[in-house]
Amino acid sequence: MAVARCLRYLLKVIISADMTTWLLLTGRAGLTQYFKFRRIIYCAERGEPMINGNSRKVTRSPVWPETEATVTYTDKFNMKTHNQLSVRGGVGDLGSSGMFLLTKEDIPLNTKVEIAINFDPSAESSELSLSASGRTVRITKDGVGIKFTAIDLNQLQKCIISRLNYK
Repeated sequence: MAVARCLRYLLKVIISADMTTWLLLTGRAGLTQYFKFRRIIYCAERGEPMINGNSRKVTRSPVWPETEATVTYTDKFNMKTHNQLSVRGGVGDLGSSGMFLLTKEDIPLNTKVEIAINFDPSAESSELSLSASGRTVRITKDGVGIKFTAIDLNQLQKCIISRLNYK
């Protein structure tokens, strides 16, 4: 019985892209992370919010310091031209559901954006790049929180693995 329960849990962990991402980025999982991810799985199964007040249902992890992203969006406030604007910045953290873009530029709240994430801008390889769509959900003095509306999680995992193996 305990073996079956353990196997069910391991399957959920493997399916959980955020746990996989965290393990790939850090190479370890401590007891605190175990209970944190166990609570996330428990809440997700029951459709409950997290008890600690964090509205985020999945975690975001820090990435390599050189990871950059370019966010492109339409200027809704210039009715005549509807210019495409681009903002480039560092990636503060990243998860399967969103990211935090480190920038001093202003992007309006609830704006649809297209995102190009480059895990190593100095590399010429496109296998360290990822595209996604999202919308801005939080603005701070340090940057912008973006929730993904479309992202290829398999490509995200490939980018992380390639970056880990990159010399």
